[in-house]
Amino acid sequence: MRPVLVAAALSNRDWRPALQRHVRDHEADVVVELVRDRHQARAQDVDIVVVDDDTSWVSAAVVASLIEAGKRVVGIFDPAEADGYGEQFLRSLGIDLVVPADLPTEALIAFLRQHRPDREQTAQDAAALEHLDDRIPGPQRRIVAVGGPSGSGVTEVAVGLCQLLAGESTILVDTDENHPGVSRRLGLNIHPHIVTATDLVRRGSAAGEASESLSACLARPAISPQELPFDVISGLASRDDWSLLRADETVALLDLLAQRWRNVVAKVGSTLDDLPGTQRYEVSRQVLRRAERIIAVTHASPTGLLHFVDWLVEAVPLVGDAPVDVVVNKAPANPAMRGEIETELVNITGDRMNSLLFVPADKRVERAAWDATLVSKGPFLRHLSGLLGTVPSRLGWRNVTVAERRPKAA
Repeated sequence: MRPVLVAAALSNRDWRPALQRHVRDHEADVVVELVRDRHQARAQDVDIVVVDDDTSWVSAAVVASLIEAGKRVVGIFDPAEADGYGEQFLRSLGIDLVVPADLPTEALIAFLRQHRPDREQTAQDAAALEHLDDRIPGPQRRIVAVGGPSGSGVTEVAVGLCQLLAGESTILVDTDENHPGVSRRLGLNIHPHIVTATDLVRRGSAAGEASESLSACLARPAISPQELPFDVISGLASRDDWSLLRADETVALLDLLAQRWRNVVAKVGSTLDDLPGTQRYEVSRQVLRRAERIIAVTHASPTGLLHFVDWLVEAVPLVGDAPVDVVVNKAPANPAMRGEIETELVNITGDRMNSLLFVPADKRVERAAWDATLVSKGPFLRHLSGLLGTVPSRLGWRNVTVAERRPKAA
């Protein structure tokens, strides 16, 4: 029998070097290799993937894809962390095999041997995949539009959503003709960009050929040291170039992307005014019409809510029957204040609001923006994952539909 091949995620915690040293010096039937991203973890000969609750590239979608590939996924958590969050986080990703970081190395190796896969998909694996299908947008929700007033955090929510969907063939498209900022936020080159991609549509390339050519339109790193777990098509190089982007070609591009990527997340603009005699802002308007799901972002401040109402008034006539999920960014921790915000939003939006999600302020978001990297694990991502229906709020607020919140008529 060949040795057990363990792919250990890069970690600064003591368990990782201790595992490597012990296997090197004492074990003949176990091999440990370091992996730095999900692609290396999916290597064909890997038996077990070991991650911890600080691994940057791990997500529910990545875990499910590893299980689907016949691998075991083991999570290591810090037992000293308050509220047992590390263990809860790993389990919320679909990792059932979790052990504390202070487990003796010999015991960890015995645990890994015990759970070596037999290369046949078990009933447990199938159940995990079925559970994942309930948590991520399926084919009927392929194109998701993320929008809201300027300054509400639309870019961060769009990037965070793609980060949570990592491993499920996700692409982020910056269709914002007013404030294109995804490439700057993620440290990507501004060329090629969305006009490069819509040129494929304009030239009328055959669908198969255009799909292959899209690879040349994907954004490339400029300053970011971090590999992105999803693809990106950058926005306009300058807002002054808005006339180069046509609404019909942009929608056709999204449809083309949906043939290749399972999840197409489009960031739309903060201005949706219908200006007669001009195509200004028409791209964002038509993207909202095309999307099967709308994620509307508002800042939690009174001024932010007022601007959000103005944006929503323009958006609602465009989205038809598509569900509108509202994200309250930088939400206060006080339940009473959240209750006031919820009441106002329910009164304003009525039945148009499908669900309401409170996302608290998180210093990791500001740090990531300065570093042009993805947000590390923390309150922002944990609460934002409510869009996937995975993790409940630690404050006890459930992310439920408006119909569930309202009392039933007698």
